[in-house]
Amino acid sequence: MPLESNSIREIELLGKCVVAVVNTEEYRNPTVIFIGYDLIYSVSKNVQNMGSLMKVLSDECVPQIIIKSLQHLNETVKKFEGNDILVVIFVNKCEILKRLDVTVIDAKLKYLIIINEDENCNMDLQKFGRKLQHYDATFISQSENYTLYKFQTIIPEIDENTCDYNVKVKLTTINTCLNGTLDKSVIFPAKETNNLKGCPFNVGMATMYPYSIIENKESLRNLQQINESQIHGSDIEIIKIFCNNINASLNMYYIYREEESPYLHTEFISYLLNGSLDACAGGLYRVYGDSVSYSGPPQTFKTNDEVIESGRMPYLIYETKYFVEDAKYIAFANTSLNCSGFQDCECKTISNQGLTITTEGYFYSIQAFTAVENEARLLRVPENIIFTYHEMVVRNDSPFVSKFRNIVTSLFEAGICDRLYLEEVGLLIHAKAKSANENIMANSYHCDSGCAITIEQIAGALYVWIFGCTLSLIVFVTELIN
Repeated sequence: MPLESNSIREIELLGKCVVAVVNTEEYRNPTVIFIGYDLIYSVSKNVQNMGSLMKVLSDECVPQIIIKSLQHLNETVKKFEGNDILVVIFVNKCEILKRLDVTVIDAKLKYLIIINEDENCNMDLQKFGRKLQHYDATFISQSENYTLYKFQTIIPEIDENTCDYNVKVKLTTINTCLNGTLDKSVIFPAKETNNLKGCPFNVGMATMYPYSIIENKESLRNLQQINESQIHGSDIEIIKIFCNNINASLNMYYIYREEESPYLHTEFISYLLNGSLDACAGGLYRVYGDSVSYSGPPQTFKTNDEVIESGRMPYLIYETKYFVEDAKYIAFANTSLNCSGFQDCECKTISNQGLTITTEGYFYSIQAFTAVENEARLLRVPENIIFTYHEMVVRNDSPFVSKFRNIVTSLFEAGICDRLYLEEVGLLIHAKAKSANENIMANSYHCDSGCAITIEQIAGALYVWIFGCTLSLIVFVTELIN
């Protein structure tokens, strides 16, 4: 039922409901931006209603800004950057819903849309709500009980027949407010899609050992689809875990990338931006700016500030050291001395008490390479060698950005990412790294006294005793014959 415009008491109750919203822990005194379309299209009584609503907020010391349309919103938000902002759109005619330009809606903001209309706007509200289903937009309207207000929004759903968003999804009541008191604390529920219902999740796979290895990749065309039998690596296992979590079918496509300087090639990013791919993996790093989102885990063991402020001389590879377009980092990189590769950077760093930045992939490889008779000689690197973790990249407007990041971070914190990586290295370098670790564990324990005798030791002693008895019997028989 629409909100009755001729009851100041009801408007005051509505104001208390808005105050209850801004007092939730999600906000804690935000700046409320009122967009008053009714100031242009309405009669004086509706202007009075909006004024009454704003007065209630003023009495509660809630800061407010009034603008005339959504087109002025972005300019206003920039002036108050850093503040928590709640956008309240006051609509007094159903037809205004059709005039609202959703193209200027900012996905970073949250919107309360108050329907202050004598007529039933339900049909228009459903249509407009579907346009905002991926945004934090909640509608407030009055129920049959004039003191009860409904908070409604549209939660996106996947249509398993079309593998697209359901165009017939309806408004869901997520909260109510009675006499200025909220029933729940939820105002803007999570709208992440957690179930793809078997629909495809398209992933571009670059190649880099040991994250992604594709058999006979030379025969493949760029963006050619590949199956699981053609590819292996630690990134593949992580992608499969993610797809299983969201009930998606995994489609993988080969991405051509020169492996001589893979960090400098960004051509495949265009496939994410145009929607051809949902994500890309295969030994990628956080070097593509803000055009895409990243899966995590954390970029480095230490923060960039800690690295920059360490006072140590950095030794970096000249061709790839400017991998971050950040003024502070570039200034730091400009102070570095050059080195030609991981081992050269490592030697110069250690001998000169310097500092270097490398990807985590090099350590296990060099550990396996330097192992002698399957025993590791390099157990760890000094603290002045800083590791940068590889990541996967996700399309910015993908509904799975947060989900992807949460799953990968959980796997990383549980040690599963490292385990998958070590397994792949062990399989592909004759298990040297794995054998080295096993030898370290085996040789770290020595029994000097008070040790329990094992079944194998008893059996060995018995075999020696039987052999001795047999040898004595043979000698005895030989003596008798002679």
